[in-house]
Amino acid sequence: MVLGLRFPVGVTVVGLLPALVIIFGPSLVGYPTFGGERGLILGSIYFVTLTIQLYGARYVGRRIESLKEYVESTLAPNLKVDVSRMYELRGPIILFVVLAGTALPAYYILYDIPVAVKLIQLPCWVFFSFVFATFFSAYGHSMHKIYEIGKLHLQLKPFTEDRTLGLKPFGRTSLQLSLLYFFLVSSSFIPFSISYNQPPLVGLVLAFVFLSLGTLLFFAPLLGLRRHLLRAKTENMDWIAHRYTALVTQLKSEHPSSSEEILLTNKLASIDKLQKDIGQIRTWPFDTQILERLVAIIVTVVAIMVAHYIQVALP
Repeated sequence: MVLGLRFPVGVTVVGLLPALVIIFGPSLVGYPTFGGERGLILGSIYFVTLTIQLYGARYVGRRIESLKEYVESTLAPNLKVDVSRMYELRGPIILFVVLAGTALPAYYILYDIPVAVKLIQLPCWVFFSFVFATFFSAYGHSMHKIYEIGKLHLQLKPFTEDRTLGLKPFGRTSLQLSLLYFFLVSSSFIPFSISYNQPPLVGLVLAFVFLSLGTLLFFAPLLGLRRHLLRAKTENMDWIAHRYTALVTQLKSEHPSSSEEILLTNKLASIDKLQKDIGQIRTWPFDTQILERLVAIIVTVVAIMVAHYIQVALP
């Protein structure tokens, strides 16, 4: 529920009203050039981005709740995973204060916008900053919770069932949340570049900083789970190597009959297959397809931002 309305309706209302102010507000205070087509572009992106942030915050909560149930039912039946801190207001408020003290003043200083336009749009950007802070607080807590789960004593699945030992849902969730992060970061910087003639270089630099941080936040929460995979792979390799060495020694030291030799050879072939299977255990809780998607998204976002900056900056 949002403002006492069903979630989709409430999100539409709280996103549409500020967007209308951004579109028509400049004309009301005597600066129609900052409204019109420019305002329509900025207001539309504002509405879409704000809507996705609100849906994104709810989606993050649902994904972490789903992981919590998966861990408690499959990987650690005797443990309880606490995710209650994700719903506290302290995180969003702290991030909002930081944004209100840094990003908003920077926007008003860097862009040559009439004071009247800035004032009429100020409540919209304050509200946008709080929603932005709410999403990123939920996102940051979820990534931290994935990292904490990685430090638990987990009952991993056998490598014969799953090459990620049952940890792939964490890699998939981390990618899905990172997709939201990259989209929201890019859509928070691109509108200003589109709407105003000269995008400051500092905006582009900040965008790259946030995109680099997003890449780090994709991998960092998975480090604990990676340790589980590496440990399991090493232990299984040591176990099968011991069996393989014992069979080779037996084959060399004895003079088995032809039937015994065939039996030993078959055992060696089985062990060789097991070694190959163990070698395919992932060292990260995701497959190459997930990594390829992440790289493709980062490259696409960076290319769009750089191309637009060059297009606007060149005479």
